[in-house]
This record gives sequence, C-alpha cells and structure tokens, in this order.
Amino acid sequence: MATVDKHELLFSTDLKYFKALQLIGGKSIFDRYKIAKNNIIEKYIDEKYRNFLAYPVKVSDKIEFHGIKARIDAPQILAELQGNDVAKYQNLKTETLQHYQGKIDELKNAGKTKEAKFLTDAIKSVDDRFVFCYDDIVVLGAWGMQMRENVREDITEIRKKAPRKPKEPKQQPIPEPEPPIIDEPQPKPEEPPVNPFTVRFNAGENGTLNGTSEYSKFAGDTVHSNEIPEVQPKGGYEFVDWDKNPNDYRITDDTEFTAQYREIPQVVSIDTDKESWWSRFWGAGKGCLNWLLLLLLLALIFMVIWCCLLKKCNFNFCGCDCEETTVVVPKSTVSPCNAQVKSGGDEGYVGLFEMGQPSGSFVFEYNTQNVPDKITVYDGADTSGKIIFTYEGSTGTTRKAFVNFNKPTITVEIIGLGTQTYWEFLINCP
Repeated sequence: MATVDKHELLFSTDLKYFKALQLIGGKSIFDRYKIAKNNIIEKYIDEKYRNFLAYPVKVSDKIEFHGIKARIDAPQILAELQGNDVAKYQNLKTETLQHYQGKIDELKNAGKTKEAKFLTDAIKSVDDRFVFCYDDIVVLGAWGMQMRENVREDITEIRKKAPRKPKEPKQQPIPEPEPPIIDEPQPKPEEPPVNPFTVRFNAGENGTLNGTSEYSKFAGDTVHSNEIPEVQPKGGYEFVDWDKNPNDYRITDDTEFTAQYREIPQVVSIDTDKESWWSRFWGAGKGCLNWLLLLLLLALIFMVIWCCLLKKCNFNFCGCDCEETTVVVPKSTVSPCNAQVKSGGDEGYVGLFEMGQPSGSFVFEYNTQNVPDKITVYDGADTSGKIIFTYEGSTGTTRKAFVNFNKPTITVEIIGLGTQTYWEFLINCP
C-alpha cells in the first residue's frame, strides 16, 4: 500500500470496474494530478475546497484514493449517511461543485483551456458511493472515471476499505467463558442504482442547439446553468423559454427539456408616398371653381367645429348628431394578428384584426412616442363593441398590456389629441 504525506487511504479499487477514464495528451488524468495540484488546484481553487479531489495512486491495474487526514470525525460514505448529516454534506457537495464550475468558467474566459479541461474532466461524474464526508469537508474518490454498467459485484467489493493497523493487545486476565451470543443477520442497505438517468435537451423544429444536448446524471443530482446549451432560433423565430425550467432541476428520472419559440411578427408599413385624394381634387379645377370649393370647405369646417368642439356631438351633412356613432370598418382593412401597424400621417386610424380564435387573451404593444393620442380597442368588428382597452397620452416608449377578448374580431381606433400624431402598435396572436 502506498503512503501519501498528510493523507490517509480512503479506499482502493480495480480499474476493470470502470470506463471512460479521462485522458489528457495521451496520459490519464491521474498521471497529471501532481502537476495539476501545484499549477491548478493550489493556484485557482479556494483553500476550503482544495482537498475535494482525493489523491490518486495508481499501482498496476489498481488505484488507491487518499484523503486529507481526519482530525475529528471518521470518514463516512455520503450515500450511507443518515439523519441531519445527509442534508449537511449534500449541501457541502453542491457548494463545492458550484465553486469548481465557477472556476472552470473563469479559466475558459481567460483562455486557460488546459486548466479548465482538467477540472471539467475531474468532476464530470460524481457518484455519492465514492464521496467521503468528515470534518465538514467532502472528498471525491473515483473521480475522472465512471463505473461500468451492469457490474454484478457488490459495492463493498468494488470499494475496498482501507486496512486498519491492529492495535497491540494488552495483557489481560483470561475471563471465564460466557455463553456465545448469536447475532441475527442484518439486511444490507439498498445501494443506489448503478445506471444514471439521461438528461436530454430538444431543439424543436425552429432552432438548433449550441453545446452538449445529452448527458447522464444520477438521482438527486441537479442541472446547473452552465450545462444548459445555447438555443439558436431559425430565421423568423425567437426563442421564448424551455417547456420546463432546467436551471437547478433535480433529477429523479430520464428527463427531456424542449425549446419553445414564437414567430417574429412581420412589420406592416402604411404607404405615405401616394398622392392624397384632396391634392388630386384641388388640382382638377382652376379659377372660380377653386374659390367656390374653398368657401364650401370653410363652411364645412365651421359646422364641424360647432358640432364636435362646442356641442361635443358628431357631424353629418344634415346637422349635428349628438347620439353615439358607430364606425363600421370595411372588410378590406382586416389584418391578421401578429401584424405591426405604424402611423402614416396626422390622420386617425380604424382597423380590424382577426384573432384566430373566438376568445382568449393577447399582448397589446403600443407606442405613441412624445405626441399624445387616444387608443381604444373594441371587442367586435366595429366601434359599437365593448371597450376592452383604452389609453390617452404619450408613452415615450413601447408599453405592453394583457387584453381579454370574447369575439374572433377586434377593432382598434386611434385619434390624435393634438395637431400632430405619431404612433405604432402590435396585436400579438393569443
């Protein structure tokens, strides 16, 4: 048995029980341990966590794992703990692994890929049956390797305990023999399953994954943020979230996370370059006709001012209509949901939107910039429907509101509250 200064043997094992021995530059990760201890562990890992990786000593086809000498407690196996010690040392293990993962990310960002790879391979597989707990620390044995599937030998045969040096027997008077006590056989505690569970990330139909999309974890392990692959959505789509939150997800079975997307809405611009109807109308005649039309227009403006501003009524050519007026929108102006609409001038706006379902809720995004406007959304195909959203003023930036509707078509009406108007909005599909 080999000896290591200030360390004691935790256990030994045969390499035939394990697979996926991590190699670096053609040598096993254990051959690199002495160099890595001085140049990586002592240099980058905080003192509290430096003894996490047990000291490996390879002897032919066997390997011994030594831990820092115990001062108070006798080393115990994490998988065999009971009572309050289970939560205590499980939290210590999680805290230690998070520290190592944080240092791996820092080394990668600093361009130290060799150092990062050593630490990554070392903690790639953590089996609680080889984690020793004592003196408020955890020590990982059998690191950088993974036990083969369907191994029939008992864990006590695979993880051979360190032999203890027998104490010198004291000279005692020979006692009289007592009747023998027959101990009843105690049932062996059930060992955790040998085979780990599969954790899989599914990109779905509208994107791809950048990073590892499938790996193995044992029951009780958690998924860390650095283990979640990056989602690259296809053109015309944006990544929303996973179907369930993978961050700190506790593994109890084979688990799959599927990426969720939404289609990026197309921007609908109103063409403002076409010549307006009133420009063509005034350009059609000359002389008296223009003056006559001007007088008629002034009279019409006066009536509009009288009805709408002074009497606060609606105007028609037969007089002032003080009853509520319903605006019926032609079917030609119906737009699908997910269409973005921008103002094309200083006029108001009325438009219909097909929601794709008879009822539900949608996200209404609107922006009136620095010019005050009034926005009203009606439940139905005209302005006689129930008002389900209204806003007056200038937002200065884009705002969002969740709106409930009960008809398959909604109406959006925008009225300028000043001499100018500038606005845009987006009706997201339910």
